[in-house]
Amino acid sequence: MRNFIVFCFAAAVVCGGCSRYAVDESVEKSDENAMKMKKTLVFLPSWGLKTDVAPFLPDDGLKSRASRASMADYADSLLCVDYMDGTAVQKLSRPSDEPFSVTMDYGEHELRFMGHRSTDWSVDGETGVFQVAKVTETFLKRVPLTVDENTEESLTVQMERVVTKLTLMIQDAIPAGVARLELTVGGHIAALDMATGLGLAEEKKDFSVAWDLDGSYAGMQGLKLTVFSFCEEGEFDLSLRVVARDAEGNVLADRSVGGIPMLMNRCTVAKGRIFSMNGGVTFSEPGDWMSQTEIEI
Repeated sequence: MRNFIVFCFAAAVVCGGCSRYAVDESVEKSDENAMKMKKTLVFLPSWGLKTDVAPFLPDDGLKSRASRASMADYADSLLCVDYMDGTAVQKLSRPSDEPFSVTMDYGEHELRFMGHRSTDWSVDGETGVFQVAKVTETFLKRVPLTVDENTEESLTVQMERVVTKLTLMIQDAIPAGVARLELTVGGHIAALDMATGLGLAEEKKDFSVAWDLDGSYAGMQGLKLTVFSFCEEGEFDLSLRVVARDAEGNVLADRSVGGIPMLMNRCTVAKGRIFSMNGGVTFSEPGDWMSQTEIEI
């Protein structure tokens, strides 16, 4: 009986020791996580765009946002997705005209910076897909970075444009009675793979927008309308349809053109007579990104 009591007491002591060890191990792990080395870096986006244009005034009316002097008018939001070992560990979004600070663990990172003007957007950290309801001026930069005690605390990020621009120029005068213009762009891409900078071809779909006109536009010539799209690799095609309606919704003009060539960081101009009997639309080859008076839609 005495031997049995001694055995039970010894077992209790051993188990109690096991229990204390488990608690101590948890504390040690917590201390280890708390002591993980981190560093806060400041990233300064550079857009590489000219700003020697007149500032925007309320009377400018048709002047596009892209003709204003501030870089924030090209992309007013800056998104950053921070990856370690292929996993998104944090997503941050801030105004683009402010220094962008990110606190990161020591180790190997890939930062994907996205500058844009979109208001209705989402990003999937797992797939790296950036999706918008309306494509705007958009810039991307992927930055592989080793974070340690030697990493500079302030770094410049040279952003690169990842959209194409289609500008429609209506050459004939807008007749009295036109109350609405409708544009439909076929083959439009509104989803971007942040790992490649390319649009997702499987997400191609028609993009339609409408613009209401008041009587002050009657007789106006040279009206320009602009649409942005994400891009395929190399040159790809879009189609365009323009419909003009009166206040009751009756069709006054309907013009279409296909096979419009587009290229990343290039602008294609489609122009023609929409309301004339012998009207039609022609287009240029993708050319320079032009700063010109236009309506952004």
